[in-house]
Amino acid sequence: MISRFVYPANFTRDSAGRTLVKFRDLPGAATGGASPSETMEEAIDCLGSYLAARLAEKAEVPAPSRPKTGQRLVPVPLWLAPN
Repeated sequence: MISRFVYPANFTRDSAGRTLVKFRDLPGAATGGASPSETMEEAIDCLGSYLAARLAEKAEVPAPSRPKTGQRLVPVPLWLAPN
């Protein structure tokens, strides 16, 4: 199922106009960007780095939850997604 390879995230603006991204399923995973495309690239990179670190530590990888209203879906990078 494709939903297993995307995580919901909150995208909000700060007072300086940057977009901040936080993943509710992944404590401590947060990033941001100056433009919409940069923000999504950073979010994908943050997600991949977080999941890769969990896998390297042989720690549990939280399953993605259903997105709530206003959240955007961030795809797991292809280099990390299982075949």
